[in-house]
Amino acid sequence: VKELVEYFQEKCHEEWVKELEAEGQGAEGSGGLRTAEKLALALELRLKKQADYMSTWPQALALQALPQNAPASIANLARTCDSAWNFAGEHASPSDLRWYSKRMTLGGIYMATELYMLTDYSPDFVDTFDFLRRQLQEVDKAGSTAGFAMSQVQGLMEQALSQIQNSKDRNRP
Repeated sequence: VKELVEYFQEKCHEEWVKELEAEGQGAEGSGGLRTAEKLALALELRLKKQADYMSTWPQALALQALPQNAPASIANLARTCDSAWNFAGEHASPSDLRWYSKRMTLGGIYMATELYMLTDYSPDFVDTFDFLRRQLQEVDKAGSTAGFAMSQVQGLMEQALSQIQNSKDRNRP
């Protein structure tokens, strides 16, 4: 059964990547969309791949959560997040720590949305996709706030270092 789930995941991923490419050649084709909107579009397309299997998806998730299957499940989630970020136009280097934090955050949102989808009986899973967009918007807002705060802290640190340097220069004989 594990092999069947892995095959299904692989098949869905390949089809999804082709859909993303057709969606407008990635970030360039999705023009005026903001990053959160591009991520929502990408993950919505991915989640729709398993929509027809929601009645048995809890068993597939349980199978993927078994300790012996965790490495493959984590690799699959990482690949999904990486493909979604690439579609959104994010091509940062893995040497940049933000590369990892963005993918981990997106992975958490994807898993939460996947679990939400299990109990969603709205037509075409509209409640699930609303949930996904809300989560991405919240992270986007938090990231903007954190980025602003960090730039303010950096500015204050630079000013403090400059004042210390000026103080040293004035006290030199």
